[in-house]
Amino acid sequence: MKVTATARRGLPFRIERQSCKTLTDQVAEGLRHAIITGHFKPGDRLPTKLEMAAELGVNDITIRRALAQLKQEGFVAPKPRRGILVCDRARHSWRGHVLFCAWSGPDMYYHTVQAAEITRRLHAQRYLVTDLHLNAASHMNRYAELRAILETRSVDLVLAEGGQGITFGGSGPSLLDVLADFRAPYICLDDATSATARNRQADIVLSVIHAYRALAHHCRQCGIRTVGIAVMRAPGDPISQRVAMLAAALRATGVQCAWLDVQQPSGFRNPEATERGGLSAMQTWLAEKHDRPDLFYFSDDFIARGALLALVQHGIRIPEDVQVATWANRGLGPVFSKPLTRIEMDPVAHGVIVADVVLSVLEGWNGKTPVVLEPEFIVGETTRKRKN
Repeated sequence: MKVTATARRGLPFRIERQSCKTLTDQVAEGLRHAIITGHFKPGDRLPTKLEMAAELGVNDITIRRALAQLKQEGFVAPKPRRGILVCDRARHSWRGHVLFCAWSGPDMYYHTVQAAEITRRLHAQRYLVTDLHLNAASHMNRYAELRAILETRSVDLVLAEGGQGITFGGSGPSLLDVLADFRAPYICLDDATSATARNRQADIVLSVIHAYRALAHHCRQCGIRTVGIAVMRAPGDPISQRVAMLAAALRATGVQCAWLDVQQPSGFRNPEATERGGLSAMQTWLAEKHDRPDLFYFSDDFIARGALLALVQHGIRIPEDVQVATWANRGLGPVFSKPLTRIEMDPVAHGVIVADVVLSVLEGWNGKTPVVLEPEFIVGETTRKRKN
């Protein structure tokens, strides 16, 4: 292997102290991604362990553990007196490389847990997984980072979350357009099936309609006539498509819907800000003495945390004075004195299903029928059925 000069470029990643991932995993993932995208090329010498530790603000033990992992995978080869060398791709021990493009960030519990389960199961079968977070800036720069990865021709399959294309007003190419340009085989993980494309291998659809219908039917059994739906949005913004589907399901059973708008905080995905938004919105609603609906539905589990606190502080009994249902994630559901009636997402179970589809496609299966992920409607003690 030809050895080039020591790579003087800085590390193209930083450590996220609030991330659910360990420091070692973050360092290994960052270095691996830098090698895959060509920031560090075969034959380059990486910065020393101490240099990397100082730049990232971690100790050298973390760097050593990350490098040991990359050495086992065949990405680097530490050599005495020569430094840490980047290996040729032929040395990599992985059977293949899956790129997970997701609009959900690492601060989203469902995505983080689901992605961890997908990675764990694919790693067990010796497939590498790279988690690429997309946002508005990704779209504005025409998915430059995604293009850089695809240009290395090291990706065997792309798992595209939200692949239908968040187009931000219709300007510029969508995620699927970029995948089509590179003829990259992909699986689309979205709320609906993707458009027909030669490189689409399968669809995984997250469908909430059955859970919403179950909640609407339960409301009818409980004698619910009015539902206040707490949803986060800025003034003048339309409600989300999912919440609109819930409202339609409720109206189909004769239930009237009203909206409790939770102020969209700076940093929409900040759980603490969302919880405080739910608390403030419910306190304001109670202070203004609105007519109380028969049931409150919280479209976010962190909104539920804040709003439930406000209801309890105001002396409102649940379900005697008002009934409650919420959206929730298994493993991170709102804590309340009674089990909540809820629509519950299971990120681990969904991760298992997604990983199995990915492995099937990598082994030659081409899915004609969409694979469906669904949340579960669970009846708790915060709603009560009418007595006959």
